[in-house]
Amino acid sequence: MRTIKTLSIVVALTALAWVATADTASAQQYRTAIGLRAGTSAGFDVKHFVNRYNAIEGLVESRWNGVNFVGLYEWQKGPIDSNGIEWFIGVGGHIGTWNTRHYNPWFNEPYPRSYHVAGVDGIIGLEYTFRDVPINLAVDYRPSFNITEYTGFWLDNVGLSVRYAIR
Repeated sequence: MRTIKTLSIVVALTALAWVATADTASAQQYRTAIGLRAGTSAGFDVKHFVNRYNAIEGLVESRWNGVNFVGLYEWQKGPIDSNGIEWFIGVGGHIGTWNTRHYNPWFNEPYPRSYHVAGVDGIIGLEYTFRDVPINLAVDYRPSFNITEYTGFWLDNVGLSVRYAIR
């Protein structure tokens, strides 16, 4: 039974690596997009293509009475349908502060405390850029792992970005 689980994990990771590195016949429809992100955290979002298929994305977001700075490197993949919806996957990191000012029943924290966090992030999402107006919409899932102070996985970060696309 353990061998089947191990084999399943290896096959899944191999498939993910293949999909993440596969070349596609599509290219982005803009050079830089600037806008707002809303969701589990909220803030400012900038995505800039460094070449035809690769982009860097920077986020300044607020959550838990603090601020987080996120940097991501993303691989833009081809359209998933004829409407032009594209998907992307990426990795990166974050650094920031959190401030718990009251009792938090989710994490059983009865005392106010500030945390300085740094960690790694992954991202996977879908985006669509309108052809006639310079608007880009993206929805993504961004799990992260804190390495410092408040260590552990954060698996609840989803967001919607609305950005102005500069072609």
